Amino acid sequence: MLRPRGGVPQGADAPPPAVAAGPLVLREHWRVLVLPAVVLFVDVGAAAFLAGIAPDRAGRTWFRLAVLCVAAVAIVRWAVLPWLRWLTTRYEVADGRLLLRTGVFRQQVRAIPLARIADLLTRQDGVVERTLGIGTLTVVPEGDREPVDLPGLPRVADVQARLWRHVDLARDAEFHAGCSASEDRWWEGG
Repeated sequence: MLRPRGGVPQGADAPPPAVAAGPLVLREHWRVLVLPAVVLFVDVGAAAFLAGIAPDRAGRTWFRLAVLCVAAVAIVRWAVLPWLRWLTTRYEVADGRLLLRTGVFRQQVRAIPLARIADLLTRQDGVVERTLGIGTLTVVPEGDREPVDLPGLPRVADVQARLWRHVDLARDAEFHAGCSASEDRWWEGG
């Protein structure tokens, strides 16, 4: 058996590589920022053009100010807010839970215990999403809780596999915690 400097075995006796169960932090694919970037450039260009062709009259300053105000509102609405929404929305696995953090001005956190996830479904709409590996992951909790969609995730099949690994580990930990608790009660005579 070969051992590199790190001491990890390699060769025929090495354990097969498994899906990593390390920390998992997800964010929607960067493609959602393409349209806001295009809007930003088009808006700045249109505002500069309109301000440049303003007539040479007394109302020129007011016209330019109106163009600037409309452009600023459009940039905030269709460029800045989508970017902030993308930046502040993330999905992470922590402490045996899937945490869904959303919100620009007021953060909302929804927690789903990993051991209580009944199913994970993936959906890829269209050829572009299938080509880029982008898709929607639907988390179906046990019981009457409503399924949660995590849209636009990159490498959605890999994310599904890693999240299943986390779910399996959480279920195993819950099972073993229950077994050791019942064994403790048996030793105590109860």
